Amino acid sequence: MFASLQRPILVRLTTCVAWLGLCASLPAQQNNAPATSDVNSSAANDTIAQHTLLSDLPYATVDGHELKLDLYIPAGATEPRLVVWIHGGGWRGG
Repeated sequence: MFASLQRPILVRLTTCVAWLGLCASLPAQQNNAPATSDVNSSAANDTIAQHTLLSDLPYATVDGHELKLDLYIPAGATEPRLVVWIHGGGWRGG
């Protein structure tokens, strides 16, 4: 009875080990697509060039330290939209 149960287990185990070996032997896939910043760099530069920058604007004070932001205003915008960009890197590492 145990011999009949061991055979399917050995077949499955051998199949799994063979698949793992095959996957481990395949080379990593290379991505030769250009970076997104390269694709539309001229359009991005045109957009970035057409703005007014107000930098280091204090928006709050915490424990005597001013919290500052940079405000980019598109050139010629009469009612520009606001995008708030929060970089959370300091929340994870410091």
